[in-house]
Amino acid sequence: PSSIDGTCEWLTTRAFKTLQRAVHLAFPDTQRWWLDEAPNIDPRNNLLWRTYLWTFHPDEYQKVSMVIIVQSPWILGWQDLVHVSRCIELPHLRDIGTGPSHEYSSRQRVWSNIIDTCKHHSTHHFVLTTHEGWMFGRFSNNWEDVDVSPVTEYNARDPTVMQTLVYWVAASMGIAGTSNMPL
Repeated sequence: PSSIDGTCEWLTTRAFKTLQRAVHLAFPDTQRWWLDEAPNIDPRNNLLWRTYLWTFHPDEYQKVSMVIIVQSPWILGWQDLVHVSRCIELPHLRDIGTGPSHEYSSRQRVWSNIIDTCKHHSTHHFVLTTHEGWMFGRFSNNWEDVDVSPVTEYNARDPTVMQTLVYWVAASMGIAGTSNMPL
């Protein structure tokens, strides 16, 4: 794909539809949950990334259990994604999202986007992907710590990206057997 639109179209028509179907087959009680594209908090970022929500829409409210943030691989390269994933301890996580963005390093801007998006949608679980690489993570209840997986390549075999996505969706929903979430 040559644009964020192309990357998202590829993911939406292939990976995300497969994810939704696999979750619905594995966990029949999730039939009213689906993956929705959400508007970015700041529309100026629409050319940089897109946000998808694993969400439940009963008539009276919306519940989100996980966000997937998609960024094109030419904006967030493989080494950049690996670098972000290796920053397990973020000593200034409390401060991210509070200062002018021009003061942030590239890594801090990525983390600022992730935490702002998760807080905005009231979920601690997230996935960051460029399609070529996938990083899975969760914030602590107080938002001061984050656990992240090593970056998984799109062609990983054991487990595959799809297996990890299905597990991560189930874990974000608190489905039995997923409380010990290995990262």
